[in-house]
Amino acid sequence: MNLTEREKRVLQLPEGITVSEWADRYRVLVPRSSKEPGPWRTERTPYLRTIMDTFCDIEVEEIVFCAAAQLGKTEAEINFIGYVIHQDPGPLLFVFPTQDVAEGFSRNRLQPSIDACSVLRDRKTPNAFDFQLLEMKFQSMTVFLGWSNSPAVLSSRPIRYLILDEIDKYPPFSGKEADPIALAKKRTSTYTKSFKKIIYTSTPTLETGNIWRQLQSCNVIYRYAVPCPYCGEYQFLQFQNIKWPKEEKDPEIIRDIAWYECEKCHAHIKESEKQEMLTQGKWEIVEEKSTKRRKVGFHLSGLYSPFVTWGEIAAEFLEAKDDPALLMDFVNSRLAEPWKEVIEKRKEEEILCLRGNLDPGVVPPQAVALTAGVDTQEDGFYYVIHAWANDLDLTTWMIRYGFAHNWEELELILFYSAYRLDDKTIPIMRAFIDSGGHRTDEVYEWVRRNGRGIVYAIKGMSTKTSGVPFRESIIDKYPGKNKPIPGGLRLILINTDYYKDAINRKLQIESGQSGSWNLHKATGMDYATQIIAEEKRRIRKGLRYYEEWVQVATQNHYLDASVYAFCAADHLQVRYLQPIITESPPQQTQQIIQQQRRHLKNSWLSRRPGWLR
Repeated sequence: MNLTEREKRVLQLPEGITVSEWADRYRVLVPRSSKEPGPWRTERTPYLRTIMDTFCDIEVEEIVFCAAAQLGKTEAEINFIGYVIHQDPGPLLFVFPTQDVAEGFSRNRLQPSIDACSVLRDRKTPNAFDFQLLEMKFQSMTVFLGWSNSPAVLSSRPIRYLILDEIDKYPPFSGKEADPIALAKKRTSTYTKSFKKIIYTSTPTLETGNIWRQLQSCNVIYRYAVPCPYCGEYQFLQFQNIKWPKEEKDPEIIRDIAWYECEKCHAHIKESEKQEMLTQGKWEIVEEKSTKRRKVGFHLSGLYSPFVTWGEIAAEFLEAKDDPALLMDFVNSRLAEPWKEVIEKRKEEEILCLRGNLDPGVVPPQAVALTAGVDTQEDGFYYVIHAWANDLDLTTWMIRYGFAHNWEELELILFYSAYRLDDKTIPIMRAFIDSGGHRTDEVYEWVRRNGRGIVYAIKGMSTKTSGVPFRESIIDKYPGKNKPIPGGLRLILINTDYYKDAINRKLQIESGQSGSWNLHKATGMDYATQIIAEEKRRIRKGLRYYEEWVQVATQNHYLDASVYAFCAADHLQVRYLQPIITESPPQQTQQIIQQQRRHLKNSWLSRRPGWLR
């Protein structure tokens, strides 16, 4: 019986080789998509061998590859496709984040690779229309390319092989339907577990991202260990072991002189020795949740890349370390680590270590001004009072904090209490009181009566206020005109994120140092708990990421009040003040306070009926 060449190919038995063996035998890298065109050599990226060959393990159904950029991940995916077409045909779906990415990959990488490989080129059908950008028909199977936000593409056909690429860039929903990963996986349900393969690949983003969650759900997780060329000890490459001279700060110079330090013998390992280390490397189990190997994961840092030097990685870090967006990309794309949602988290004990020797109400000699912040609640007022130095770093001392039950108590604290500096007293020069959440009209009325250029109503805003930490808004204007009334109420709009960032930085400075956040010696756990009641996290909104302060404790009033006191210092321009001290002796000050207490009993606040009482 005479068979055609096509029939012979269909009836030809698989060669019984692995994916890496197939790639070494048949795959050709093309100049259009590779820096090193020519026959594929797995030994160039030896860490890919085990990952590719796991594809042939009948026990394994799902493979997760969490990897940095420039490790050969995409070329490995093309090897999977080529192996399937040539050795074990079945319908295959390759899913990308967007349609543009899918079309670009097909046009620039996949189709040129197929045409460059004779055994794949020969399996194309004679009909040129069968070889489209997003659907490529071969003599025994079809390769479909889809994208994550198209439910029609993801749910329209049964699939034996599924490759999900850069899954951390997928949207949470595909159109109006379910999670695109879940939607695509359902296409494989008609195939038995030992007969289908699902591959997930991506650089990570957050711990809550798709690839990191898929990795943590694996039965077995592997990391690649390499031997030191000097002591022979196997170890996982880590960024903290990339070294350069401490005195050198120039990234361009560090790019050429950095080395890797063995964590065992501390030898200086040169870049030229990396390739041999990779060749002798091996995948080691770092977590094993089950003896079954249905789902296996591989985690690989960019430090293993033969295409990027350790010096280039060090220089990239130095250029990114002061920019949160660049640093996140470095952690994700170079280190293959998820960006931690909690950026800053402190403990109460660390806060209480900032206590000094000053009694409550005592002002340090370096101070030039006092400011107060008041967080308004329905049942009273949380307040803090800070003393400020006029240095550029704004060193500060919290000299009093607490809770005032009513307006009378608040006035005594702000206007008629003695804050001592040696044998003299210093007044509060600026006080900011919150009007945004509770008792707004009441706060406005109180500020109008008691402002005197000292007290201001404020409203906190988590978004930027026109690129500045705060700005003023005129409340009192002439009726029917957009003209402010002289001496009328002004509202201060505060960028609270800006000041929370600044406070967090100060909390990390040792007590007594320039720019530090110092506390009086009686500061209690109640203050410490509230000042760290928020954590800064990296939040994903769509495909973008933002840093946000998130409340994690029940009460954060002293943190809010501290933000207002800090902004009041900027509003007062404390950096440029000279010491301003009243010279009323303590005894006279106490007499004034007692007189004011008697006066307040008959004040408008006590006499006024109703809601303002």
